[in-house]
Amino acid sequence: MAPAVIGSVELAELRGWLRAAKGIRTFDGIARRAGALGLHVCACALRRALDGRLPTRRTVIAFVRGAGADEARAGQL
Repeated sequence: MAPAVIGSVELAELRGWLRAAKGIRTFDGIARRAGALGLHVCACALRRALDGRLPTRRTVIAFVRGAGADEARAGQL
């Protein structure tokens, strides 16, 4: 199966949604919460998810769970 291809519009939408999910939380706080939920991720990986590069699926899931955001919505993006 070929990997999914994501365009710049989709990436911008994902980044915007992740920024909104982050809210006022710190990256360290999101990383700690994700780790407590069994998804260990460093704060720098969460920062990189918002800097324009395509984050891994695992990073997105950790970000979403750590921020307490809607995982189903994240899967649609």
